[in-house]
Amino acid sequence: MSGTAQDPSRMKRPKAVLGDRARKLVHAVENTKGARPKGKNVGKLAGIYVQLVRNVPVEIFVEILSHLPPIDILHLARVSNDLRQMLMTRNIKWLWDASLARLDPPPPPCPDHFAAPDVETARMIFKKSFKGIPEAKAETEICSLLPEADEDMPSGGSEVSKVDQCLSTNFYVPEFEVVFKRLLELRRSGDAAALAGYTEQRRHETLTRLNFHVKVGKWDSAWEDATYKAERNARETAVMNRENAIKERLFSLGYQEEDLPPRKDHEFWEIVCQRYPLSERIWNKIQGTLIDQVELNRARHASQAFLKEWEPRIDTFRAFYEPFLAHGRTQPGMLWKRTLPTIADAVKIPAVRALITRTEAPSVNDYARELTEKMDELAEPYRVSVRRDLACITRSLAEHKEKLAKKRKLRAPAAAKDQSPAADAQVPSKPKANKRTKKALPAPSFDDKSNITLLEDIGVRFGCRECSWHVKDATTQMPYPDTLLHFQMNPTKHPQGVWFPGINHSALNTTIFAEPQDQGSPMRLLFALGLPPGTTASELAEMTGRATSSPTCTCGEFGGDSFRQLMYGNNDPDYYSPLWVYEEVFLHVNGFRADKKDLEKHLITIPMAEDVEPVSDA
Repeated sequence: MSGTAQDPSRMKRPKAVLGDRARKLVHAVENTKGARPKGKNVGKLAGIYVQLVRNVPVEIFVEILSHLPPIDILHLARVSNDLRQMLMTRNIKWLWDASLARLDPPPPPCPDHFAAPDVETARMIFKKSFKGIPEAKAETEICSLLPEADEDMPSGGSEVSKVDQCLSTNFYVPEFEVVFKRLLELRRSGDAAALAGYTEQRRHETLTRLNFHVKVGKWDSAWEDATYKAERNARETAVMNRENAIKERLFSLGYQEEDLPPRKDHEFWEIVCQRYPLSERIWNKIQGTLIDQVELNRARHASQAFLKEWEPRIDTFRAFYEPFLAHGRTQPGMLWKRTLPTIADAVKIPAVRALITRTEAPSVNDYARELTEKMDELAEPYRVSVRRDLACITRSLAEHKEKLAKKRKLRAPAAAKDQSPAADAQVPSKPKANKRTKKALPAPSFDDKSNITLLEDIGVRFGCRECSWHVKDATTQMPYPDTLLHFQMNPTKHPQGVWFPGINHSALNTTIFAEPQDQGSPMRLLFALGLPPGTTASELAEMTGRATSSPTCTCGEFGGDSFRQLMYGNNDPDYYSPLWVYEEVFLHVNGFRADKKDLEKHLITIPMAEDVEPVSDA
């Protein structure tokens, strides 16, 4: 026989472990005592246990228990009195030995004076509920003869050299009663030597017990750290395995490492970096989304490479395009110019790209002659694509709010139903749907007309994550025409543009977010501006785009150049952005300082230039 230590879970079990008494206890589980407990989950574990002992041999059942952690064996012992008598005895000591030996690091050894050391170790480590005793029943002398309740014991730190307990200490009731009864017996007997020997023994055992709890506290901290590290390592390993499996699938389709989106693209990496293994079903579900995002990242790289390759000619195009955008942008009837693409997106228009890449380098006059009259028509594919993406973001927010409302409705208590015959007659009963034959409806498709209808609602507003409050223009509370103007006026914040022809996946999901909506805010805004209900976002953008200075309010707490300089730090008196107007008016009317009940206090006036003929770009 080898001299090496054997695994406790593999050690030979003595036949006397499960004698006749134990077998009778196992098969007597159906004979419960007292009233039957109530509750939907009561008895389920006991029912499973009954099925096990009926269909599984006892030796196999105990072998199964030997692979459980101590906390599970402790919980199983609380299922019934019979199981408690079977599992909480010295005869089953090998079971606790195997379970405790499987812990890493192993717990400290239990004091020898315990009735069943391994059982007591598991109980003291994993059991947390104890009851104290009335202070009137305690005596000063007995406070040093037994340890306090486990929940009050020291957990860690240095070892205890002296028992320091008082009358207010909580003790474990059964243990206190045994010691108290024995102490009274020795006092009444008059045997001073026996009394002194017993008290000295109890003090020693109490001190040993307290120091044991100090060791248990240190072990508990080390065990929790080891468990956390093991779980974290397992989780990181699972995430890495899934990431490598997805990369292998994508590389087999012809993609490379540089085609994958950067780590800051949460939409892509939240799907990849999960701990669930990549099965064929999961891959079929996420494949389309991942490929669309990889193709979008490829398009971004191609756009960046084009801008770098043709940089001198694009600078010439910029010399024409930036003055073209700024000229007459705030005049009436020029909303189409405020929705034109940025330079990074304009060079993706086929006609513009053909001019840039032709054999002879074009001049500023060439761009003006070829594009001035056609730019509105050439930019329509850009507008359609951006409207599609903005509408998709808006619908996603609406679906998310609908799901949250359904969850709240399910959690709320069900309302009392009207059982009257009249109510039953008015509401016909619906036939139950067969879940097995129910087919999933295809995803609805929306054309550009439906997208425009959705975005023209002045309650639909957007914000930009890439831009912060220190930029010159607004970054929140933007209707869809002002969102396109925001891209135009902040090209450095969107250097690669927001439009990639031929890519169906939205490029705005990581940049633009939809603002929360409520029914009252659009109506308060229209009332403050004196506009009729039904005013569209384009009509409102047309009005705010003609503003010549800061708006004023009848409440006297809004408007003025000082407010603009304070908010945005722009000291240029000649610069004024139409994006400021809508954002600040909306926040003033619907902000936390506004008196929403008394709308008459907030009547806003926007200074605008007189109506003039649209300025020609010729």
